[in-house]
Amino acid sequence: MTFSIADDYPAAWRRERDLPLLASHRWHRAMRGRLDGAACWFSELDGDRLAVGLAGFLVPGADAYPYGSLHALLLAPDTPFGDDEVRRVLRGRPVPAEAVLPSLVLTYPGYATFAVGRRAHDPRALLTDIVRWAGERGVTAVTLLYAETGGPLATTAQDLGFVAAPLTCDSWLDVPAGGFEQLVAGLDGHRRRRVRAERRRIIAGGLRASLVTRFDAALLGRFGRLRAAHRHRYGLPADVDAETGRLTRLVRELAGAASATVVTAPDGALLSFALQARDADVWHEVCGGTDHADGRSRFAYFEATFYGPVDAAGPLGVRRISFGIAAERAKLHRGARLVPLSALVLGLTPAARAAADVIRAAWSARRRAESAT
Repeated sequence: MTFSIADDYPAAWRRERDLPLLASHRWHRAMRGRLDGAACWFSELDGDRLAVGLAGFLVPGADAYPYGSLHALLLAPDTPFGDDEVRRVLRGRPVPAEAVLPSLVLTYPGYATFAVGRRAHDPRALLTDIVRWAGERGVTAVTLLYAETGGPLATTAQDLGFVAAPLTCDSWLDVPAGGFEQLVAGLDGHRRRRVRAERRRIIAGGLRASLVTRFDAALLGRFGRLRAAHRHRYGLPADVDAETGRLTRLVRELAGAASATVVTAPDGALLSFALQARDADVWHEVCGGTDHADGRSRFAYFEATFYGPVDAAGPLGVRRISFGIAAERAKLHRGARLVPLSALVLGLTPAARAAADVIRAAWSARRRAESAT
């Protein structure tokens, strides 16, 4: 086996026919710039064939995009994933961002971290070589973000001394053949009544969901405005032109795999959209936006993100929908199943090892609180 590092998408990866969409070349092109830092690909090669690989980003600064930042997600008291107990510990044991910079964050754009290749089930040699390489280049910490808890990657990392933090959950829905009605029928009484009431409000308001597979500049501009409004709502940088540009590149690179559920009002106003990317029989919900300033949009988000796609998926041969991370309660309430994801951190310097000890203390406090409820 030969360890290989590349700063551009590797030829060995291009030759793989069965890579998941989120590890593919076109996905990395489509999502270029989504996460901060210099992109890099790590591989164990058997000749010129990929045995096992991981991708990531060398993050040099403290102002990195929060969802790709070790410090913002695991050490900052305002972490979007921590509970009150986690935040209490982090406030009491502050760690400056410089303690874990520069850092190597291993993940794909799209909040998923997994090994690829025919030996993806055995990433030990690859992780060992990555840690050695990072240490030789002055990297302070290696982090696996969004790895499936209990999966081979997370388990191997823990065996190698990485600290595990229960970060969030991915959300998946097995699409029922009967669409929305069958989905609702499988919910318990309280959830069934609530979801039916939401759909009645949507219908009574004259809102209409439809699936779009062709995107012109005018539509992408409208998407860009809604996307910027969504980011502004959650305290993220919000530039309409930048969001429109990202969406335009995304649908261009994913030609044939991109679609969107759009929800419009009776007067034709676009209230909400959710963009999907197809990977075989799976839809990945990539991003969306809603005009929250329009009072008619109250339930439009749920129609664009959940109910409309569930109705549209089956006839197209889509069998599963990935709703991604965060908003776990809302997704569980609507029939999704949750797959726990962990962040795993290995400090390579004294300051970063001390930071990993803080992570262990803070996030294990969360585990204790959860186990007691």
